[in-house]
Amino acid sequence: MSKYQIVASGVGGQGLLSFANILGEAATNIGKNVVVTTAYGAESRGTFTKADLIISDEGISYPECTDPDIVLCFAQVAYQRYYDKMKPGSLLIYDSDMVTPDDNCAAAQFGHPFTAIARELGREGSANLVAAGYMLKKAPVLDIAAVEEALRQRFGKSQKAVDQNNLMIHTGMELE
Repeated sequence: MSKYQIVASGVGGQGLLSFANILGEAATNIGKNVVVTTAYGAESRGTFTKADLIISDEGISYPECTDPDIVLCFAQVAYQRYYDKMKPGSLLIYDSDMVTPDDNCAAAQFGHPFTAIARELGREGSANLVAAGYMLKKAPVLDIAAVEEALRQRFGKSQKAVDQNNLMIHTGMELE
């Protein structure tokens, strides 16, 4: 059985809820059980935001991540909430322009300037997809073809949007 608990965290407006929904759609399309649970401040933009994504081959009995395998942090406030709760063998992926890591984290930590990379490609709001591609490289939670299909389903009315989003995913997968 495979089961992944993934937390995407940061502040409102960074596309973290979309990150979880797109990956959740991809997992559902290939027959996985999926739960996405979100929490965000009333103001949405600028306040703490998180999305819990659970992907499993079997039933899911609780809708929130209690023991995350992967945590994505796009803001220092998010990092501070999770870094000291991580377990050995888990992954903590962070935007290196937004987060200063702490060496006292039990998880393997990997940082890249996801927002700056997306900005250089002309789509700062797609930093979530650059991070998703990097996450899929580090932890093959889903096959890239399933994610590409979910992007096509979501953005299929605009081939340009599909192509741009696929570029973001693949750019993340190419990061070291």
